[in-house]
Amino acid sequence: MAKVGSIHKAKTALFSRDYFASIIITGLRREKLGAITIEDAMREGFDDLVSYKEGWKKINGSWEPNSVVYVVSFELKERYDLSTDKTAITISRSSQNWDAEKVRPSYAH
Repeated sequence: MAKVGSIHKAKTALFSRDYFASIIITGLRREKLGAITIEDAMREGFDDLVSYKEGWKKINGSWEPNSVVYVVSFELKERYDLSTDKTAITISRSSQNWDAEKVRPSYAH
């Protein structure tokens, strides 16, 4: 699981071998999936909560608002040249927040 202060390589697809950047975890908290705000959804790259929920269901199979998720906040540390660097671990979720179990771009589970 991600820890505040840890550095991870990031990729856009779970089974991809191409890491595009390294990120540093700046925050980690638990909350109910249904607590996501429009601002959170927009940080994840969605226009509204409806689109976010549809995206979540497409990835995770269902929307269960009472499920507890981890919200993982991070900052970009370094961008990579995709043609040369292909190592490390994966975190999965959005552009400012990611998933470890079930993350909502700012979340992990």
